[in-house]
Amino acid sequence: MKVISIITARGGSKGLPGKNIKSFGGKPLIGWTVEQAKGSSYIDDIVVSTDAREIAAVAEKFGGRVPFLRPESLAQDDTPSIDVVINLLKQLEQTEKNLPDFVVLLQPTSPLRTSADIDAAFEMLLANKSANAVVSVAEVSENPYSMKMLTNQGFINNFITHGKEYHRRQDEPAVYKLNGAIYICRTDVLLQSKIFLPEKTLGYIMPKDRSIDIDDIVDFKLAELIFMEKKAGKSL
Repeated sequence: MKVISIITARGGSKGLPGKNIKSFGGKPLIGWTVEQAKGSSYIDDIVVSTDAREIAAVAEKFGGRVPFLRPESLAQDDTPSIDVVINLLKQLEQTEKNLPDFVVLLQPTSPLRTSADIDAAFEMLLANKSANAVVSVAEVSENPYSMKMLTNQGFINNFITHGKEYHRRQDEPAVYKLNGAIYICRTDVLLQSKIFLPEKTLGYIMPKDRSIDIDDIVDFKLAELIFMEKKAGKSL
């Protein structure tokens, strides 16, 4: 069984310029993700996809592998991650004559995930023979069953209008969102479906304090605060 981790790190970030190599907790942001992949008991190969030589140099310093730079056409603001992953897999197949059994997509913008999270998610997938993939999720703070919307006349309506109506927050069903930290898929399913959430995808639940996905400076500061609190041994 071969497992490859693909870390996607584009050079041009508008929300937070230079975020993938911005110092976080004493090391470049991408360094945390490379080290988390290295700490996994299942990942055999850590490949970084980037269009920036500076990011490539930092990734290699921490133990990632950058066999080639990403083409500019796949480094745009609207480039889907799945296109980047499939392109990289095809290049590896051509140059190294080998495809992994599983692909683990890790984004540098989730520095608070742990190697244990990666392994637990992978073990969840391995334990369910009918499952094709697993993605990390976190419970949402604002439950959509409590949300409201305004009509054109300004009157309040429930956002969710079908099914049972809940009058107490405690009775509402738990609702989850993708937290962006971990995506794992069987390679053959990924190449066929071209999505990281194919049919029969499991959800690996992560706590909120490890589910920050850094997109802008506010996310960065929040993640940094959580990191420092944990480093100081304080409970959140």
